[in-house]
Amino acid sequence: MKYLGRFVAVLSVFMASIVFAQRPPAVQEFTGFVGLDDVVFYDMFDLQAGDTLYLFVEAISGDLDTFIAVGDITFGDVFAEDDDSGAGRNSRLSLVIPQSGDYSIAVTNCCGVTSGDYRLLIGINAPAVLNGTAVPTGDEIAVLFDGSGPSDSGGGFLEFTDCTVLQERPTLSGPELTFETDRFVIHYTDTGRDSASQVFVEEVANVLDAVWRVQIFEQGWPPPLTDCNEGGDKRFDVYLMEIFSDDNTLGYVIPDALVGDNPNSEAIEEYAGYTYLVLDNDFIGTGNTRAAIRATTAHEFNHAVQFGFDASDAFDGVYEATATWVETQTFPEDEDATPYVEDIFEFPDVCLGGLPDDPNFDLRIYGEWLLIDSIAQDFGDHSIIDLWGVIAVDEGLDSFYNFFASLGTTPQEVIERYAIRNLLLDYDLAGRFPQVVRVENAVTGFGKVAPRQSGVEQLAVDYLQIVNKNRYTFTISDQDLHMIVVGVNQSTGQATVFDLGVRGTVDTTPFDWAYLLILNERVHDDPNNCTATDWTLNVTDGSADVLTLPDAELWNATNFIPAT
Repeated sequence: MKYLGRFVAVLSVFMASIVFAQRPPAVQEFTGFVGLDDVVFYDMFDLQAGDTLYLFVEAISGDLDTFIAVGDITFGDVFAEDDDSGAGRNSRLSLVIPQSGDYSIAVTNCCGVTSGDYRLLIGINAPAVLNGTAVPTGDEIAVLFDGSGPSDSGGGFLEFTDCTVLQERPTLSGPELTFETDRFVIHYTDTGRDSASQVFVEEVANVLDAVWRVQIFEQGWPPPLTDCNEGGDKRFDVYLMEIFSDDNTLGYVIPDALVGDNPNSEAIEEYAGYTYLVLDNDFIGTGNTRAAIRATTAHEFNHAVQFGFDASDAFDGVYEATATWVETQTFPEDEDATPYVEDIFEFPDVCLGGLPDDPNFDLRIYGEWLLIDSIAQDFGDHSIIDLWGVIAVDEGLDSFYNFFASLGTTPQEVIERYAIRNLLLDYDLAGRFPQVVRVENAVTGFGKVAPRQSGVEQLAVDYLQIVNKNRYTFTISDQDLHMIVVGVNQSTGQATVFDLGVRGTVDTTPFDWAYLLILNERVHDDPNNCTATDWTLNVTDGSADVLTLPDAELWNATNFIPAT
C-alpha cells in the first residue's frame, strides 16, 4: 500500500549537475475514476535525469476537482504537486527529472469532497501536454499501480497516529483569532482574504451548537472523535477561510489521521479518524446566507461524525447520501437536499452509488438521500446510525447488504420499496421536489415493449406508465428482473401494489393511474462498474388468466403527481 499522506511533505528538489541528452517526445494517455477517498497511482520506471515530465489531468465528469503529485516510487518524497493550474478543475505540472530512477504519479481529488472521471496525459519532453492537446505517441511511460484506489482494509491513504506527531492545519491569511464554545473552537482572522466579521463568527458558533444539539443529543449520533490537540485542545476545530470564490465550495471536512476504534460509539471500529471542518468565511454570494450556513454546517458536521465510524469506506456514495439526509433532519426548513432529487428521478435505472453518462447529472450520490430516508421510514431514524455501525466493520457495498440482512430484509426488497416511494413521492419534503420520476416507456395495449433509452442497471428500476387500462398479463424476458404494478387512486390518496415477479396478471381498470416497475434484482460490488440489462416486456390479454393478489399494505399516495 502506498501512502500519499496529505501532501504536506517538504518538496524535495535535487538539482542535476550534469547535462543529459533528452529522449524524443513521448505522450501517453489514461482515463480513470476518482472517488471521494481514492488515490490512483501510476508508476514510471527508468526515467532519465534531465528529461522533463509534463502532466495534465482533466476532470471530465462529476464534480471532480483534480489534484496531482509526483513523488518517488513509494511517495516517501514529493517533488511537485498541483491543484488548479490547468484552469477550472484541471491540474497540470512539469518537473525536470532530478536523477535517473523510478517515480510515481498520484491522481486524487482536492479536499476529499469531490469525485468523477478524469483524463490523464503524461509526457516526456512534450510540453503540449500542459494544455491538454498533446496526441499519444504509443509510447509506454507509466503503468497503473495495481494497488491504486481505496484499500481493502478501508484505511485509504490516511495513516494511524498515536498523537506523538501532530497533523498540519490550515494557515489563515492573517493573525489567527479564536472564538470558543463548550464544544467548538472557531479559528478565524480579521485580516486578508480569509477575513471574517465578528457577527459572522458568532452566527457560525450558534449554528454549530444547534447542530450538535440536534445530531448528537436528539438524533443520537456519537460525537466526532477528539483530535491530538492540533487546534489547541480536544474541542472540535472549525476554520473560516475564503473557499467559495475559488471553486464554489462552502465547506468541507478533512480527515486528519486514523486512530482505530472510536470510544464515542458502540461499534468496534478499525479505521475511525478524527477531523476538522473548514467553512467559507462569509458565505457571500449564496443568496440566503443563513440557510446556506445551516445546511452546509449540518451536512459537513455529519461527515465528521461518519469519519468516526470509518474515515475511508470503499462505497463513498454513502457518505454524501447520509450527510444530505441529515441536512433534512437537522434543519428541514433550510435543507439543500431536494434539488438533488432531480438526478435520481431522471436516472432511476442507474445502479446504487453509480453515476449516469450525462455530465449534467453528476451529483446523483447526493440524491440517494432518498434511499436513506426510505430506510428510515421503514426501520426508524436510528437504523441509519446502526448502518454506520456496520460500515465500521464491513467494507463497500457489503456493508449495505449485511445491514439489510441484520434487519431481516434483502437489498431487493429495500430497493423495491424505495422505488415505489419515489413514484408516489412518499416523502415529507415532496412538495419541494423539482420533478417526478422519468417514465422509460408506456403500455398502451397488447404487444411487446422495450426500453426507449436503455436497460436497467443492478438494483435499479425502469418505470412504465400503463396508459390504456385493461386486464393484462405481463411477462418479462429475464429471470433476474422483477415486475411490480402500482395502482393509484387519487380520490382516496392510496396506492395498491402487486408483486408479479417475472409473470403476473393485473386488472388495472379500477385505478386512476397505473405503472409497471421493472427492478433489476442483481447486486453489484462496484458502483463504477455497473451494466444495464436490456429487457423485453410481453403484454397479453389477461382475461383468462388468474389474477395476481395485491399486497396487504396500502401505500400513502397523498403527494402523488402523475408521471407521464
